[in-house]
Amino acid sequence: MASDGGNGSGKGESVRVTTVFGDDGTPVTVTVLGEAHAQTARSAEDRKFAARYLHHSGEMRESLTDDEAWDLYCLADGFGSRTPGELREINDGWDWSHIRDSSPEALATIRSRLEAITTGKRRA
Repeated sequence: MASDGGNGSGKGESVRVTTVFGDDGTPVTVTVLGEAHAQTARSAEDRKFAARYLHHSGEMRESLTDDEAWDLYCLADGFGSRTPGELREINDGWDWSHIRDSSPEALATIRSRLEAITTGKRRA
């Protein structure tokens, strides 16, 4: 396959759009996303994973104890860095937006802990 080169996004982000040509000569446009885009995609996947267990409508919400769910909730940072006592005072102690609006790092930590919890339960 041949390529015609690429360009950036103009925001300091490494995004490359390239046209490649298949064996039959048909041009195909390929977009290669940079790390910030990849991190956003990972965060979205981590958020979806957390929602399965921690959102009130999540299909796996019954698989966690109240203590496990609370410990995971306290790892979120959507309301900023808060103590468990402060979190208990916000919206009766539970607000999905605290998880939904969390940083990519917090969402990755929540997912990692969820995977450890659920893997341990499957082994038991």
